[in-house]
Amino acid sequence: MEYLFIDYENVALESLPGLKQDQTVYLFLGPNQKKVWKGLLKAVHSLGSQAHLVDMEGEGKNALDFHIAFYLGKISSQEPDATFLILSGDTGFDPLITHMKGLKVACARIPSLPRPEPSPSAMECIRFLMDKEPVKRPKGISALQADIKNHTRKTDAEVQSIIQEMIEGKRIALVDGKVSYLKPG
Repeated sequence: MEYLFIDYENVALESLPGLKQDQTVYLFLGPNQKKVWKGLLKAVHSLGSQAHLVDMEGEGKNALDFHIAFYLGKISSQEPDATFLILSGDTGFDPLITHMKGLKVACARIPSLPRPEPSPSAMECIRFLMDKEPVKRPKGISALQADIKNHTRKTDAEVQSIIQEMIEGKRIALVDGKVSYLKPG
């Protein structure tokens, strides 16, 4: 089993691309975090019993980090063969991770989630759109949906899935219904 602990005070996630079926996610929220991205909530909700929300009520220096360390110790003592990933830019976890590795616990800190590879359908649409002159690319979400649907002959749900892949893969961005095309990188 693999566990992903998300330090939401320290990473800005809009969604959870590339989750694995055998992965359990713990989302740690600090007391001052009033907003969580809708895409992230949907991704966590879709995991059902494999998702856990740890909503801290108290405040204090490194309080959220101590919560993560507690869950890491608790679960690793119950499942010593599990793998643990801490999604955080906070290098303060590194000494703990070194210690866990010394105890033969598979543990690592990752600063970001790997970008998932787009499906062949999404890649085809990306090429199709990027081959167009910038002024001829769809500028609104409705035009983008229609353009992809006409090009691929996919259903509305499939088109929406392709658009979501393009967003998660950082190929496009949507702000107030307007489409921005991003360079791969």
